[in-house]
Order: sequence, then structure tokens, then C-alpha cells
Amino acid sequence: MLQRRVLVLYLQKALKPTPAIKKLEESAIERKETEWRTLTNGVDCGVFTMLHMETYKGKTLWLSGFVKEDEVNNRQNSQFHQIS
Repeated sequence: MLQRRVLVLYLQKALKPTPAIKKLEESAIERKETEWRTLTNGVDCGVFTMLHMETYKGKTLWLSGFVKEDEVNNRQNSQFHQIS
């Protein structure tokens, strides 16, 4: 991935090359499949990124505080119907 390559190059220039940087360069990237992954919301990606960084602790059980996209839509629709 390009982002990893750029990060590795930056770390090698900013710091002296270390085994940890080499390990980062050679490691496989794992994409976590999360139940709250969205299909239609590309606007709030910065918010999602910050919350992921704050809540992910490297454990199997990840309590992010997010809800599934369809649950959010159902909540918004029910609030709309209550107001109208």
C-alpha cells in the first residue's frame, strides 16, 4: 500500500533505520471486518478514523460505540416520524 510505503520512508528519514521500521515495511496489512462498516457514508470518514484510533486496543473484542448503518437509519426515521 502506498500509505505504508510513505510512512516507512518518513520514519527512515526522521529516525535512523531500525528493525521495527523494517518489520513494519514487511508486515502484512489486515483489514478488520467490522459490523458497523458503512456502505453509503463517505462524508464522516475522518470522524470514523479518529474514533477508531481512540477505541481500538488490539483486542479481539472491540467496543467502539458505533452502531450498524441500518440501525442509524431506523433511529433517524423513527425520530422523523415522531416529529411530523
